[in-house]
This record gives sequence, C-alpha cells and structure tokens, in this order.
Amino acid sequence: MAPTKLYPRTALALLTALNLLNYIDRSVLFAVQDLVKAEFHRSDAAFGLITSVFFIFYMCAAPFMGPLSVRFSRKRVIVAGALVWSLATLLTAVTKNFDGLLIRHTLVGIGEASFVILSPTFVADMFPVEKRGRVMGVFYLALPVGTALGYLLGGVMGAKYGWRAPFYVGAAPGVLLALLLLLLPEPPLGQFDAPESKAPERDTLKGLIHNPAFLTATLGMAMMVFALGGLQVWMPTFLHRAHGYSLLDANIIFGLITISNGLLRPSRAAGSPIGYCGEPNLPTTLCPQLVWAWVFRPCASPCLRAAGP
Repeated sequence: MAPTKLYPRTALALLTALNLLNYIDRSVLFAVQDLVKAEFHRSDAAFGLITSVFFIFYMCAAPFMGPLSVRFSRKRVIVAGALVWSLATLLTAVTKNFDGLLIRHTLVGIGEASFVILSPTFVADMFPVEKRGRVMGVFYLALPVGTALGYLLGGVMGAKYGWRAPFYVGAAPGVLLALLLLLLPEPPLGQFDAPESKAPERDTLKGLIHNPAFLTATLGMAMMVFALGGLQVWMPTFLHRAHGYSLLDANIIFGLITISNGLLRPSRAAGSPIGYCGEPNLPTTLCPQLVWAWVFRPCASPCLRAAGP
C-alpha cells in the first residue's frame, strides 16, 4: 500500500493561521474590557474571574485531549476545538449579560485546550527532525503576533463600531480554516522520530513525573504565565485609567510592544534572521523596559513615542 501523500507546508500554513486566530480571540476581550464593563456594570473582580475561569477549564480539559486524539484522531479533535472556540467567540458578539460572557469563556478554554495540546504534534509529524526547529519557530510566531493583533483589532474596531464588532471579525475565519483542515491527511504519529527517542521517561505519566527536565520546564512555564497573565489582561485598562490614554491608543501602544517583542525574539532553532541578537534572555529583559518607556514617557502622541530619542 502506497504511503499517504502529505502536504506539510499547507498544513503548517493552516495551523499557523489557526494559532494566530487562537491568540487574537483570546486577547480581543482584554482590548474592549472597559467597554464591556460599561454595558454590564460589573466590577474588576468579576472580569478577573472571567480569565480565571478560562484557565481553569483550559487546565481541566487539557489532560483529556491526548486520549480523545487516540480514539478519534488528532485532526478531528483539533477541528472540533477550533470550531468550539470560534463559535463561542461569535456568541460573545450577541451575548446580552455577564453570565453569558462567563459561559462563553469556559467554552473558549475547552476549545483552545484541544488545539494548543495537539496542533504542535501534528505540525512536528509533518517534518523531519532537522527541520522542526525552524517549523515550530514559524508556528509559534503566531503567539505574539496574534496577541498583538487582538489588541489592535479590539482597540480600533471597539472604538469605532462598539465592543461587539471585533468578535464577529475574529470568529468567521476560524470556522473556515478549521473546515479546510479536514481536507488534509493526518500524518502518522511520530513518523520521523528516532527509535531511541521513545523512552519511558518521555512516553509515560510516571516517567514524566520523575523527569527533572520536564518538571523544571513545566514549573518555569507556569511561573511565566502567572507573571505575564495579569499584564496581558489589565495593561490596556491600566494605560486607559491611570495614564489617561484613550482605549484606542492604549491598545495600539500595548499591541505594538507585544508584536515588537515577539519579532525581536532570537531564534537559533528556527534559523530566523529576524532579530537575532545572540542573547537568549532578550525578550525577558526587553519587555519591561519597553512597557516602562511607553507608559511613563511624557509625550502627547503614540507616534511621537515611537519616533522620539
């Protein structure tokens, strides 16, 4: 039987585009948070609960995605998740109360869990090991770019058309891309992996619990998300309330900071010439400096901030 023909570049393009929409849909609510609050008349604590609920459901759903992918295939679970979060994003545009918004965010968390857990393995199995660093660099570039576009989309459209408009724009492409993914064949799991890579400390839950590298990376990621989560959710609101920016300018400022930080990220593995500075902790040191400079520099215009000495 002849092997199934794969389309790795098409799969990478579709999944990267979906990853981009994933982070747009996640951050667009933060961009219009004060506009939503003005309509629903709820406290900051209530809006903080929305993000907490999102991550709780995300965390609880994630362990089930592996077994589901074995039973139904990774592609089907990825597509189902993308459809769930895209339709939940669409529902945000028509929700009439805070409880509906809260339910929407739980669905987004479940949908995103399936995509974030399984799509990297789908991409990795499309390419040989020696190309994976570059390929995953392209795939994960969608994280800062998508997050930034969420702020820019929410800031611009929210100011002009109301807070519901950006959710319509963010939802429709996700449905289309998810359905297109159904047309692609699924690669065999681990088809390019060397036999020696299949070790108990990597392939079993018991092995992972006793794997120091896995535990260190997981705890480090958890601490990073904890530190950056509040910044991501509240920075546009902070710029608006504490420093007098309009919501449009606040979102443009933070969106540009986010996308600049992502593009300046050095990527040895990805082999990317963009922003290669030879300094592995550049994003960590650069982001606070950029935020400080943009927030506290006394200029009247965001354009002058970018152009000033």
